[in-house]
Amino acid sequence: MALPYHWQMRLERWKRVFGGMFGGGEKRPQLCPACGALVGIDATRCHECGANLRFGLAAWSKGLSEFFGGHAPVTSAVLIINVIMFGVSLIRSLKEGGGFGLFGGISGIELYRLGENIPYNWPGWSPWRLIMGTFLHGGLLHIGMNMFVLLDISPVVEELYGSARFLFLYVACGIGGSLCSTFLGRAPSVGAS
Repeated sequence: MALPYHWQMRLERWKRVFGGMFGGGEKRPQLCPACGALVGIDATRCHECGANLRFGLAAWSKGLSEFFGGHAPVTSAVLIINVIMFGVSLIRSLKEGGGFGLFGGISGIELYRLGENIPYNWPGWSPWRLIMGTFLHGGLLHIGMNMFVLLDISPVVEELYGSARFLFLYVACGIGGSLCSTFLGRAPSVGAS
């Protein structure tokens, strides 16, 4: 069944835009997005590292890094998630009637609702707080300093170890810090540091 002409044109445009992520587009020798090895025209897997060339996280990672203009897509994604969560908590805090300050200003109630890390023996503790607390921040200075350090150190670490390992390292360190705060701390905590 043939598609109408305008849908055929849209489909061709989408293939051109997203072709690199799905292995389509012009047939030419390509580089593996995971390891950078030169692979054949019709290859579906990299002969060096075994990465899927048609569709995979490595291709999406390469597409993301080109979109953000760098070689650290996980760092960019973590930055975006942190800023979005700060925006959500700020909007919810302002909606509640709270003020906004440089050092604080995010409502403790909203941070609790969004998943701040609280000590284990407090009512309302849940395991999901171990990861959510790492993406929440208490004020503009808090998120500013954390994101400054993230953008300073993370791209180097991500390029050195690769995006997948960096994501694992970031999440594991966040959960490790949250575990320490949960079992050793006496007050709620938020932040990526």
